[in-house]
Amino acid sequence: MQQPVSAFIDQRKQDMVDLLRQVVDIYAPSSDAAGVTRVGDIFASRLRSLGFTVRRVEVPAYGAHVVADMSFPQAGPRVFLMGHIDTVEYSGDVSTRRLSINGNIAKGLGALDMRGGIVSAIYGLEALLRSGENLAGSIRVFINSDEEPGSPSSRPLLPDLLKGVTAALICEGGRPEGGMVVERKGCGIWRFKVTGKAAHAGAEPEKGASAIRELIEKVRAAEDLKSGPTTLNCGLIRGGVAPYVVPDFAEAAIDIRVPNPAERQRIEAALKEIASRTYVPGTSTVLEGQFHRPPASSIKGTKALQDLAVKFGNALGTPVKFIPTGGVGDINNIVDAGVPALDGLGPQGLGAHGIDEYIELPTLFSKAKMIALLAGAILTGQFKPQ
Repeated sequence: MQQPVSAFIDQRKQDMVDLLRQVVDIYAPSSDAAGVTRVGDIFASRLRSLGFTVRRVEVPAYGAHVVADMSFPQAGPRVFLMGHIDTVEYSGDVSTRRLSINGNIAKGLGALDMRGGIVSAIYGLEALLRSGENLAGSIRVFINSDEEPGSPSSRPLLPDLLKGVTAALICEGGRPEGGMVVERKGCGIWRFKVTGKAAHAGAEPEKGASAIRELIEKVRAAEDLKSGPTTLNCGLIRGGVAPYVVPDFAEAAIDIRVPNPAERQRIEAALKEIASRTYVPGTSTVLEGQFHRPPASSIKGTKALQDLAVKFGNALGTPVKFIPTGGVGDINNIVDAGVPALDGLGPQGLGAHGIDEYIELPTLFSKAKMIALLAGAILTGQFKPQ
């Protein structure tokens, strides 16, 4: 399988760069539903040309998701590939974020996170389909439009889309030196909303109850919950109306990352207890939030996927390693559904979301080969969950 796959990708390098340029040059953050759908349509057309049955999933507020399916005559495993087409917002001149190539470095918004990974996936699948291998089972590709804000409309679709899936390959950008991701922390956004009592800060301060003071104490207590790999960051506070008015409302938003379900439970219980406290008489607090990304850790089948990636990485001359990360993504919800997965199968680079976001261009091609070989191994029965 390796020889025909590698030969095909090596012959299509310029085509891959052309497709990468086409999709990166479309500025389409999550909030631009029409722009994101336009990018999805480009990828959908490519998948349709390979023989996939492709459908759009229209959702409110975001661009259309893309679902593509292909089944082979013989029953067998189902491999699931996933990537997202939305990017973050950019406040500067978007023309400066179009694809630019200097030697082996390709810079552009979305090149790493993560349209480059979808380019690798599409050409990897084409290479596999043209390899002559006797494939059994089916392939499902899911391209979502709302990952950056936490996949609010695509997360609920996953349980149904993952039915019957044997293993998942996630095409987020790879880490330097062959880094792939198998473990991601869980993430939640929680808010303390405090109500107090307004009063004149100079004439009758004793008649007021400061929501801001109450909030400060609660934020301090919450951030004291940090322990080991568990992190809490209060990144947003707002409240009050003027310096001379005792504030009757204040709100804080806290980003929380946990490594495992036990820590998730500890944090949830502690936040509820902190919210129930009263530091400033006359105030009340409402706690809102959830862990929208459960922790993604190794499950049955993860090690078998890793072993295949190591095998193919060595054969391709691109050794891989596996790293945990505090960043979250769709793999969190996929693993939570009981499906073993590998993440970081897109081209490797650095600077996601920043003005210097880039990929190492040779890895656009090597990751296409890796995706083809991994998907092929699953569809030819070489994947043995452990």
